[in-house]
Amino acid sequence: MCSRETSDTTHTAIGKPPLLCNAAKAFKRPRGAPRCSDVGMRLFRLQAKGVRTADNLIAAGKGFHITRAEWSYITDKAFIARCRRLGWHFQGTMNAITHNADHAIKDANGKPVLDHFNKPGRYMADPNNDLYRTWYLERLGQWFALGVYAIQRDEPTGLGGLKGLRRWEYPDADRFFTLLHARAEKVAARPVSWSCNLAWNQGGRFGGKGQAVTKHFDFGMSEIWGRSVTARFLIDAARDARRRGKTIVYTGGHDLGIPKTRLAIAGCYAAGLTFIVPWDQFGGVNKKRIFARCEDLADLYGFIRAVGALLDGYAEAWSLLPGRDTGAQGRAPVRISGGSGKVSATVRARPSSREAPVVVHLIDWSAKPAPFAVHLDAARFFGGRELAVKLLSPVAYDAEAHAAAEKAAAAMLAPAQLAGAQQGPAYAALRHVKPLKTTVRAGWTTVQVPAIRPWALLEVAPR
Repeated sequence: MCSRETSDTTHTAIGKPPLLCNAAKAFKRPRGAPRCSDVGMRLFRLQAKGVRTADNLIAAGKGFHITRAEWSYITDKAFIARCRRLGWHFQGTMNAITHNADHAIKDANGKPVLDHFNKPGRYMADPNNDLYRTWYLERLGQWFALGVYAIQRDEPTGLGGLKGLRRWEYPDADRFFTLLHARAEKVAARPVSWSCNLAWNQGGRFGGKGQAVTKHFDFGMSEIWGRSVTARFLIDAARDARRRGKTIVYTGGHDLGIPKTRLAIAGCYAAGLTFIVPWDQFGGVNKKRIFARCEDLADLYGFIRAVGALLDGYAEAWSLLPGRDTGAQGRAPVRISGGSGKVSATVRARPSSREAPVVVHLIDWSAKPAPFAVHLDAARFFGGRELAVKLLSPVAYDAEAHAAAEKAAAAMLAPAQLAGAQQGPAYAALRHVKPLKTTVRAGWTTVQVPAIRPWALLEVAPR
């Protein structure tokens, strides 16, 4: 055996361990947060010419099969309406930057403090400045007038940790968001969905010292660095967020490169999180933005849309993480043998549903994937009943197949309906399904899995 078990569930030491559907705990999705099957992309800016024209933005979104336009600064009413006709959820953006020196934090000499780009005319806003607060509320009102009631707050406490910058103190940020969010929801006259980034990043803990800030937001949008793209980090992040009643949407904090980006996508969705398509993604201060190609990543996003019914409504029941050989693993419902030694398995089930398929997310984190065996404890899946196992995996990218799937998905949407898992049949050609031969010994069902690059699902059902 080549993995070690980990679980955030408990069971009694006496008697039979619980079925996986009972080990999986239902989780109420925070207001406005992505569903497990959603695909988001930043629609950052709109330009008359260049790469960010309206047509290019729409084409990119379709190419990656998105359901959500996230973290956008676009206030063009016609463009927002166009996104909505495609069924895309649209999220506006606020931040800690001001272009008005009268609204800025001042240094010891009374000079306005520049922001992290260190460019004239871009300042760090002062949360205790009444003029800035008035402007901020007016700007939120403009979003609401456009029909946008989901807001991402970029830099919720300014840019701490960067040389020469003053971040917002937590008590100041707490007062600011307490006051402004209450006022904003009165202006909106309806609930508003709030998300934020940065405050979620501290020490790999999602809240931590920033809890004074994150309590004001429904969910997190967090930049992730390459060193954190691991099974352990993402599973722990998802669990920690759930304990706080939150979830996390990840995006790259710099150019992760294609192999690591593919692992980040797989790892996030396996953990019940989502990962924003890195098209027009931040690449670092004063560095070029990142524009991913469909041929590098769209196979994974198309796969997500194809298997949405096995993502939404599912919750973690158990996880096996790559690690040292631990030998016998007691009541672990899944074991892995052979292969690269770096395969993780996250078991997700529908809470309390004894007949729904159980899904095992398999990810090979190695640079050289190899075939391996998966051993399933039949008693934990369906009380010892015989198991039928299918392997679901992404299909190699083909532009025509993806275009056809997107067209078919669009035809399934009713007016004003949001895109989502109900369109799964339109994307069926983007996932490969292979029934696996099973062997049974001493209550364990074993299947042989070919090398995966990097992600596949086992759909386990009673035969």
